[in-house]
Amino acid sequence: MRDQLESRLAELRQEYQLGEGQLRKLVEQEAGLRETLLRISGAMQMLQELLSSDEETTDGSGPQTADRPNGATKGPSRPQTETTGPEAVKVPS
Repeated sequence: MRDQLESRLAELRQEYQLGEGQLRKLVEQEAGLRETLLRISGAMQMLQELLSSDEETTDGSGPQTADRPNGATKGPSRPQTETTGPEAVKVPS
């Protein structure tokens, strides 16, 4: 009888150690997942801020540069000049 109890105790100790190892792995996975979620959350926040600042520039409260080449603002159409050396070259808008 004593041999059976000792054998069962050894099995339970081994299972306990395996369980602790699995728990450690899960805790590490949880930490990794939390870190990933934090990075994703930060990226989402940054994109939301970019979108809201883009909405502010396109609602008429500021210069609208998002869809204009070279950051030009909307306004009367006039030729832009670009200096490339001693002479200025006219670039149609």
